[in-house]
Amino acid sequence: MVCFDSQLTDDLNNLQNIADLCDEFLKYVWMRRRMYDLPSKERMRCIIPENLPQQGNNFDCGLFIVEFARRFLLAPPVNLL
Repeated sequence: MVCFDSQLTDDLNNLQNIADLCDEFLKYVWMRRRMYDLPSKERMRCIIPENLPQQGNNFDCGLFIVEFARRFLLAPPVNLL
């Protein structure tokens, strides 16, 4: 999972907890639709791209997510690791 967080904090465990929650949700949806386990038991990793612009307030997050999506779609990263 690639995390575009415009209010990134020093608590990277929080981001991994979010990735774990998304992982559990996707596994649940898979099981409900496919009725068998996922082929891979690997946990989803949380990747944070470098040099993400950070907002200085609590109300511009919508603008930041639109800008992150625009940049990601116009110039997808070749290697996120």
